[in-house]
Amino acid sequence: MAAFRAAPLSVSSRTISLGLLANGAACALPLLTAVFVRLYTLPVPYMDEWTWAALLYRLHSGVLRFHDIWAQHNEHRMLFPNLIALGLASLGGWNQLRETLFSVFLVVLTQIAVYILLRRIVPRGRLPFAFLAASLLLYTPAQIENWDWGFEIGWFLCNACAVWALLFLGTSGQSWFALIAAMILATIASYSASQGLMIWVGGAGVLALTQKQRPAQIAAWVVIAGLVFAGYFHGYVKPPQHPDVLFALHEPLAAARYLGAYFGSVFGAWLGFDAALAIGWFGIGLLVVALGVIVIDYRRERSAGARAASFVGLAVYVLSTALITTAGRAGFGETQALASRYVSISIYCWIVDFAMIFGYGERLAARLPIALVRLWPAAVVIAVVLYAGSVRAALDLGWGRVELVRSTYPALAAGTGSALTSLYPSEPTVEELLRELKSVKDGPYYR
Repeated sequence: MAAFRAAPLSVSSRTISLGLLANGAACALPLLTAVFVRLYTLPVPYMDEWTWAALLYRLHSGVLRFHDIWAQHNEHRMLFPNLIALGLASLGGWNQLRETLFSVFLVVLTQIAVYILLRRIVPRGRLPFAFLAASLLLYTPAQIENWDWGFEIGWFLCNACAVWALLFLGTSGQSWFALIAAMILATIASYSASQGLMIWVGGAGVLALTQKQRPAQIAAWVVIAGLVFAGYFHGYVKPPQHPDVLFALHEPLAAARYLGAYFGSVFGAWLGFDAALAIGWFGIGLLVVALGVIVIDYRRERSAGARAASFVGLAVYVLSTALITTAGRAGFGETQALASRYVSISIYCWIVDFAMIFGYGERLAARLPIALVRLWPAAVVIAVVLYAGSVRAALDLGWGRVELVRSTYPALAAGTGSALTSLYPSEPTVEELLRELKSVKDGPYYR
């Protein structure tokens, strides 16, 4: 069988019209998301974000040191998110809305890279629909915790760097410039959140498919990755409040349930843990089949397989991130996998799945039972219903968070009160940080 070829020579006018609508809807999503973020973001620091209050105070006081912005936060080195937060605050005071809108901007950059990747493997007639499906996932409100929480800039920054780095690595006839650009992006991501380290793992997979005749570039990637990992873990201390990282080995069934729910929460969290678990493992299974098709295609014709190499890297990135998250967090309980902040990562499993379906649909159909193939219209309807349900649940959750934060306004204005524990577990800590912000006239006291 010949390797998959891109784009049929002709496309019907009806398909073109529908494609224009799909592209228009995909391009409208950033604006709709910005409006959504504007409605749900309140100018109040929340939970971990109070660490930025301390940085701002030290900045205004002239005592900010590199160690302060490099210091470990849970499992993360948040050097670049810290710098971005301080930079955004310098534009007119510390404001959480500015941070969340910057997150939307990062997703726009990611969306552009995803479109370029899709063009490599999806036929022209299907491309707008593949782009719309990917965009709906990128902007899903199911990740509400990250949309209305400025502190999560690091997650969106990691994803943007991951997609662009893997895009550069998978570029045909890749130059040293492309490799260096990918290294820079992977380094930024690594020092933004722990999942950024997994870009180096995914990138190695891309290079294995595209650079067999360029061992020097593979060696350079491995050496720089080693240096970045060494820097990350120099002085690293496991957060004492976090569970044993060997929990997954002691409780493999619990870990497997956590992993499945992690990937299924984008569609099934609103239906409960078991629904998310089933959906998640279906998505993982489809991903394995899709990767198998790519490998087979590569063995038949390297140029065809190489076009999908970046998707292999993206799959490795999301799977390895899920595994380290499971290792570090499954001990908190399996339902913790349904936290909406993880959706920002797990959506990439489904983006790869849908990209493979649109790009390699015939190949996948040949490897699935005919009964399943005939059910694809029902599968589309089910996916739409599940997505709509997750959006509705996210809106309810977001509004609940808005009401919770609004209830703290009196205590916030007074600088004291038990309601402050809704914003951070330690009331004395928040009171002290509020006094510091007031002394430097920033945050809620900016003038």
